[in-house]
Amino acid sequence: MSVPVLYFDKRSPPVRSVLLLVEALAIPVTYHLVDLFKVEHLKEDFLKVNPLHTVPCLQHNDLLLTDSHAILVYLCDVYGKGTALEIDGVVNRAKILNKLMFNGTVLFEREKIIMRKIFLTGKKDIDPKEMAAVKEAVQYLDKVLATTSFVAGDYLTIADFSIVASFSTISLVLDFPQEEFPNVAKWFAKMQELPYYQKANQEGLDALKDVMKEICAGEVTVKSRTQATN
Repeated sequence: MSVPVLYFDKRSPPVRSVLLLVEALAIPVTYHLVDLFKVEHLKEDFLKVNPLHTVPCLQHNDLLLTDSHAILVYLCDVYGKGTALEIDGVVNRAKILNKLMFNGTVLFEREKIIMRKIFLTGKKDIDPKEMAAVKEAVQYLDKVLATTSFVAGDYLTIADFSIVASFSTISLVLDFPQEEFPNVAKWFAKMQELPYYQKANQEGLDALKDVMKEICAGEVTVKSRTQATN
């Protein structure tokens, strides 16, 4: 089997969710950097690969996937058999897909609105309604984690990778006090203890934080308003 090609920018939360799985399963991947802040996602060579100009983007043989959640499921199915991350059974798959869709349509979608405004304006003034929408999503997550150890059950799954990438990102600008979200805090601490968390998520998160500081200080500007991550 040929090696998958991953088009990525580690500062992107959806990209980092995929990197967590790649590191967890030691998946052989050829990396192709697409620097979002240099607008490389709009360059002609990348548009030929992915007309949607989003990362992550995975090319494997004749298959092209342009959504992080689909990439997670595919890589887990191909490389995760016989591992603790294997998606086993119809019910477990449904639970995992449900939480992946929660991330894609609720948590990340609400987070994205806030983060995009910060990067485009250089200001951290957050609309109270948008803040409340994110906190509502995290409150739901806290209720889920009151009865399970991880977001889709009592064991680690790709849904945790997807959600922790989003949650750690919005935590750069919003506080989620432990006393208000105790179950999320406990889960987040467990995720940070994973042996590959630092490399796969924290490094990209720190790099994103550095860019945010530069933008808010007026040292750099974002050149494109085009959606670049998924």
